[in-house]
Amino acid sequence: MIVFIIAGGDINPEFAKGFIADHSIDKTLFIACDSGFESCQLIGVSPDIVVGDFDSVSDKSDRSHVVL
Repeated sequence: MIVFIIAGGDINPEFAKGFIADHSIDKTLFIACDSGFESCQLIGVSPDIVVGDFDSVSDKSDRSHVVL
């Protein structure tokens, strides 16, 4: 299993997409940490687990599928 932990901060979407494509396998787990949730949305990844207090996540983010 490969686990990607995506944290907040600046992200290069093209690099991130390429890195994930090059290193993903059948069993891949995505964990978004706080504003890393928005980074996941930016690169088209649906995180399996989201952790954090969401204080840095924009109100415009689609959190409809996040269970708190």
